[in-house]
Amino acid sequence: MDLTGKQPRREVHAVPKPRQYQHHVLTVIRGLGYEPELLPHSDPGLAGMRKVIEDACAQRDGYTENKFKDAWEALLDSGEIAYNIPTAKP
Repeated sequence: MDLTGKQPRREVHAVPKPRQYQHHVLTVIRGLGYEPELLPHSDPGLAGMRKVIEDACAQRDGYTENKFKDAWEALLDSGEIAYNIPTAKP
């Protein structure tokens, strides 16, 4: 309460739509049992994690390939998702 006896107003900030979709992608990744920073690397010629996650995200209302692509690239660029690339054995 302030000196007038009124509760101060909380500032409410809307989460931008692209960030909401990024959060959805992260939620789907975790829901599939993976850690976003340690996505398994797929072998050449096989469907990768991106496709698996995109198919799972397609269940959401308002899904578009472009929204997924933008969210995926933003998450990769920010480091919130990353592939666990196997290191070469000596």
